[in-house]
Amino acid sequence: MKRKSLIAALTALSLIGTGILTGCGEKDTDTNRTASTEQKYGDTYPIEASTTLTYWVDFPNQSTTGVTNFADLPFYKAVKENTGIDVKFTHPSSAEQNNMMLASGEYPDIMEVDFYNHPGGPNKAISDGYIIALNDYMQYAPNLRKYLEEHPEADKMCKTDDGTYYAFPFIRGDKSLIVFCGPMLRQDWLDELNLEVPTTLDEWHTVLTAFKNEKGADAPLSFLVDTLKSSTTFAGAFGVRSGLYVEDGVVKYGEAEPGYKDFIATMRQWYSEGLIDKNVATLDSKILDSNVLDGKTGAMIGNVGGSMGKWTEAMKSIDPEFKLVAAPYPSLNKGERVKFGQYDNMVQSYGSASISSDCQDVELAMRYLDYGYSEEGHMLFNFGEEGVSYNMVDGYPQYTDLIMNNPEGKSFTEALGIYCRPNGAGPFVQDPRYMEQSASLPEQQDALQVWSDNDAEQTQLPRIILTEEESDRIARIKSDLDTYTSEAFMSFILGTMSLDDYDAYLNQLKTIGVDEYVQVYQDAYERYQER
Repeated sequence: MKRKSLIAALTALSLIGTGILTGCGEKDTDTNRTASTEQKYGDTYPIEASTTLTYWVDFPNQSTTGVTNFADLPFYKAVKENTGIDVKFTHPSSAEQNNMMLASGEYPDIMEVDFYNHPGGPNKAISDGYIIALNDYMQYAPNLRKYLEEHPEADKMCKTDDGTYYAFPFIRGDKSLIVFCGPMLRQDWLDELNLEVPTTLDEWHTVLTAFKNEKGADAPLSFLVDTLKSSTTFAGAFGVRSGLYVEDGVVKYGEAEPGYKDFIATMRQWYSEGLIDKNVATLDSKILDSNVLDGKTGAMIGNVGGSMGKWTEAMKSIDPEFKLVAAPYPSLNKGERVKFGQYDNMVQSYGSASISSDCQDVELAMRYLDYGYSEEGHMLFNFGEEGVSYNMVDGYPQYTDLIMNNPEGKSFTEALGIYCRPNGAGPFVQDPRYMEQSASLPEQQDALQVWSDNDAEQTQLPRIILTEEESDRIARIKSDLDTYTSEAFMSFILGTMSLDDYDAYLNQLKTIGVDEYVQVYQDAYERYQER
């Protein structure tokens, strides 16, 4: 193939004076490795190298089925051809296998392992000898460096407080990719009952009551509890959300805030009235799917693709009248603007790739990973091969029928995972034009707009990193806090725990250490602001 420059001029992105690598020294954290300053492979792809890299790919993030060797996929074959770099893959199927690999003391050259959440943080993963700091090698990643230089907020999220880069990140390249989940209802039921899409809690109560009484819905509102919490649906009406968030520079933990009691009381009331699925405590995704497809449920919380898109497609042959509509995150009073909603940080911990301390050719590994951030790599990772998985139509990369209507009957997700990686995370920048086609139905596009109409961005806690000491302190608290709040939440809703016991619940949070938990994240948030 035609050789292409990695970047017009590496000197324009020299290590000195960019401001991106402030504070990096001349030695890697691994004292046995001296950072190379002599370039071996030139400035262009494909690279002529005899070394075969080993790569541990996080299997759940690579959306494929029936794959025995990633190297056989058209996507990875194209990466090999374009980069000239040979790679031997290992693709584990569980987190347990990740842990076993790390415990073995023998590491592949590249690892897609979530070292952001490593006990003690990324710097501890470096000092433990799992991975290396990348600072002294960033000259071999001109494409990533250019992107971070042009996107300073992403740059802040890609390094530790002391300026250490430790991974090639998965980056959501547009705000339209950050919001993808929220509440939805059966539009056909609303039309039949002459009801509007609800915007307040009172309106939701009216609609759910009608679904129960007029449509005979066994589970008028059905959801997975984790989705309810992560989406902040209904809690936001009371000025809180589950978990950690930041408000006016102050870190808060929703389960300990005053409005949370009102949220729980509302969910308890709705459950007692039969408006929430009576099996909510044991509900899983398969049962939720069944509820929707069997007409037992008229309101749900889910993703734009994996829920709204999946259910709409499945119902085409079951009920041609079936139609879903997104509802805004509800307020308490009509016209109030909601502070909360589902909102992701642009830089993600999953799908990021680090270079191990066992890697003997760091420059080659850096070159390989940096390809995903090049112009050519960006197109390949997001759309695959032109003329095969996409065509350029008036300057727009349009997926072909191989992806949209796979002749072998593969789903959009399955087909996409064979030719590219936009829906599976990885070391690259996700393109919004993927989502425009993944969520191509008018109701899906409307949903993305509706769910974005709130102030969630202002309350989202950024991708802060704890110190080793802070991580140790949090480890003692977080597990107990998560377990207790989850159990109490369900007990309050089911009525097995009285709201009269709410003060005792708050006292137990303090006993577990919620104040220390919040203070640790407050300190880390303030350090993040200074990066």
